[in-house]
Amino acid sequence: MTDANECWIYTGTITSQGYGQIGVEGKVRQAYKVAYELFIGEVPPGLELDHLCHTRDLKCISNSDCRHRRCVNPWHLEPVTQRENTRRSNNPSAVNARKTHCIHGHEFSPENTYVKPNGQRQCRQCGRDASARYFASTGRARDRRARQRKQGDQS
Repeated sequence: MTDANECWIYTGTITSQGYGQIGVEGKVRQAYKVAYELFIGEVPPGLELDHLCHTRDLKCISNSDCRHRRCVNPWHLEPVTQRENTRRSNNPSAVNARKTHCIHGHEFSPENTYVKPNGQRQCRQCGRDASARYFASTGRARDRRARQRKQGDQS
């Protein structure tokens, strides 16, 4: 009997992405999905299977060498949305999305976070600091302050 806590590593054909594949009724299918269906049941519509053994292994990177992609233990699989599956992964996008502070220690709060059109987050405080450094280095800040003083004198 195989231990339900251990990964069941598929030893058949492996795809270029590192997942096991198996022929079932004339169709090539992902081995972990077949195992899940045989032991647990159908994957609910709109959901995909997340390898929990991979999610728990924080040292594992998401690439074709990941041993968890070959795991077919159905108790290591959980139906989740695509968004949740991506969020749980260790790819760079997911790692960055889990960050709560920028590299300079500022919190990614709603007030301090600008979301670019491509979905990337930017720390507003770091943006203000970079802008201030730029204007200080070009002398444009002095020019702007001088114009503001001059406009104030004219009123």
